[in-house]
Amino acid sequence: MSKVAVLLSTGQLGGAERSLIEQLATLNDKSEILFFTPTLGRSKHNLDEMLNRKGFSSSQDVLYPKFIYEISRKQVFLNLIFFIKLPLLFFYSMYYFFKFKSFTIVYVNGIKASVPFFLMGPLVLRKIHVLWHFRDYPHPAMFKCMPSIFSFYSKFKTNVKFSMIGNSESVTKELNSFLTIDRATTLYNLPGDLPEKKTIGKIKHIGIVSMLAPWKGLHSMLLNVALYEKELKDLGIEKITFFGDDIYMTEGSHSRYKKNLLTLNSKLGIDFVFWAGHKDPIDIYTTIDLLIHPSLKVEPFGRVIIEAQKSGIPVISTGLGGAMELISEGRGEKFFPYDYSGLFQAIKKISSEENYKNQMIKRSSLMVQKIETEITAKISHLIG
Repeated sequence: MSKVAVLLSTGQLGGAERSLIEQLATLNDKSEILFFTPTLGRSKHNLDEMLNRKGFSSSQDVLYPKFIYEISRKQVFLNLIFFIKLPLLFFYSMYYFFKFKSFTIVYVNGIKASVPFFLMGPLVLRKIHVLWHFRDYPHPAMFKCMPSIFSFYSKFKTNVKFSMIGNSESVTKELNSFLTIDRATTLYNLPGDLPEKKTIGKIKHIGIVSMLAPWKGLHSMLLNVALYEKELKDLGIEKITFFGDDIYMTEGSHSRYKKNLLTLNSKLGIDFVFWAGHKDPIDIYTTIDLLIHPSLKVEPFGRVIIEAQKSGIPVISTGLGGAMELISEGRGEKFFPYDYSGLFQAIKKISSEENYKNQMIKRSSLMVQKIETEITAKISHLIG
C-alpha cells in the first residue's frame, strides 16, 4: 500500500476533518497513513480522539505559514503583507520537501493546507502524487491561472502529479471549469457510524447543526422562530437547539458572529431556543426529530444533511449548491433563504403528514447506502 501523508487545514475537528477521516477509515490497511496538522496553538484533543477511534495514530504537527492561515481568501489580493511575505513560502516548501520526501502520496484536505504545497512544492518535490481535496468552491481570482501554473511546472519534469477532488458534483463542476487536463473527480462525504433513529413520531425537537458563521443563516433561523413562536409551539415543537461553535481563526465577519447571535437571541427573548456548542454527532442525531439547514449561500456539500439522513432524520434545507444533490427527488424539503413563511410551511408539512415524512426518510436512506458503497470503491482507487 502507498505511504500517505495527510495534510489537514486545522487541528480542530470540523466537518472537513471528520469527513476525510471517515473516508480513509474505509481502507483495510491504515498503517501507512499519517496525519499532519498546522502548529497553530490550539488543542487537538477531539481530532486525535477520533483518529485513535478509527485506528489511526495521533496527528503530528507541521510548520505552516501563519500569515496565510489567518487571511481570508477575499483578503488575499488586497493584503500587501501577504505579498511581502510570499517569498517565505519557498523556505516552507524546503521544509515540506524534507518532511514528506519519503511519502508516495500527499493528501491535502482543503484549500488553506494546499497553498505552500501547491505554489512551491513542485519545484522541490520529486515523484509524488498530490491528492488535492476541495471542501469548498475554488475562488475564481485564485484559480483562473491554474492551467498556466500546471504548464509551467511540467517544464521542470518533477514527476509531481496533481489530482483534484471535489466533495460534490457542484464543486467538481466548478473545478473542471479551470482545468484543461486531468479532470477532477467527485468524492462525497461519508456520514460516519451513526445509529438510525428507530422511530420519528411527533416532531418535538428541531436541530440546527453548523459552525457559527453568517453565511450559515443562523440569524435568519432565530428571526423565523421569533415570528412563528406560537405557531411552532402549536405544532408541538418543544425545543430548538443550535449545535456548533466558532472553530476557525481567520479574520472576517464570522469572528464576531457568535456574540451577535447570542445578543439577538437575548433581545428576541425566545424561551425554547438552546445553544449546545460542539457535540458528538451521535449525541445530536439521537435527540433531534428534524434538521433545518438554513445556509444563505451555496454549500459545497452539506455534511450535516447526510448525517441526519443516515440517522433517519427528515431534513429541510435551502438546498443551495451541493446540498441540493442530497435533498432532491423527495429526500428533503426545500425553502428559500429568508422565506420565513416557506420555512414554517415546510416544518408544518413534515410535522403533520406522517406518510410524506416516512417516504422522505426511506428515499434518503437508500441514497446514503448508495453513496457509502461508491465512496469505499473510490477511495481505494485513489489511495491504492
